Amino acid sequence: MAGGSANDAMVEAMSCSLCTAMYLTMDDKTKETRTPCMVFGCWHTFCRPCLVQWAQRPPRGQFTCPKCRTVCTVAVEALPTNFDLRNVVEAERASTGQIKLVCSECMDDCSDEASYFCKACKMLLCPDHLRAHQKSKLQACKHAAKTLQTIEEFKQSKQPVPKQKSTCTKHKGQYLDFYCLECETPICFHGTVKDHRGHRYELVSEMAVKHQVCFTRTHNTYASSTATGVAGSSLTTLSLE
Repeated sequence: MAGGSANDAMVEAMSCSLCTAMYLTMDDKTKETRTPCMVFGCWHTFCRPCLVQWAQRPPRGQFTCPKCRTVCTVAVEALPTNFDLRNVVEAERASTGQIKLVCSECMDDCSDEASYFCKACKMLLCPDHLRAHQKSKLQACKHAAKTLQTIEEFKQSKQPVPKQKSTCTKHKGQYLDFYCLECETPICFHGTVKDHRGHRYELVSEMAVKHQVCFTRTHNTYASSTATGVAGSSLTTLSLE
């Protein structure tokens, strides 16, 4: 009985409280993924399709949190994703075979299913890229065989699912490793010397860290200045203990 209660609690924590559907599933009406988004200010989490529908309720232009009625000053489209919760839901769905785990090194248009996971590099690998990975990494990074997991071992461990690198639509085969600060768009290496030559740019990985730091500071500022009743449930934290 206790096991069933724990499982029910886990499912509830991974589901939107407005539509009761699990996050990251497809909304049949809008055909949009139920991405978990946080209401700016109180940080309660709901799926994006539900928040879009909620924001259209009268009075228009006065978007409030469906749970605590905190006034949100940010448009629904700009609400931040609850990445911690998304990662947990994604790992759970991967462990039960609900989503396909594709190779991190395959291009977008030829994504092969992964067979292994490199714990040292945090990469999912298909058989072909595993061989190339072993040749380059075993010598350069002194990887040991124990850093490799089979895909079944990875699923059962319920780790965050690594994302596949995005490739440039203009320069085929080039990864979007840079971010143009002037055009505000991800670009590939060829873009830095051609279309965006002379522009200021940074590594996408560094930009992600900066945005995370900025978001954390903003969240902490709001949380510290909010009443205890609301601050106690500020950033949605999923506990599966």
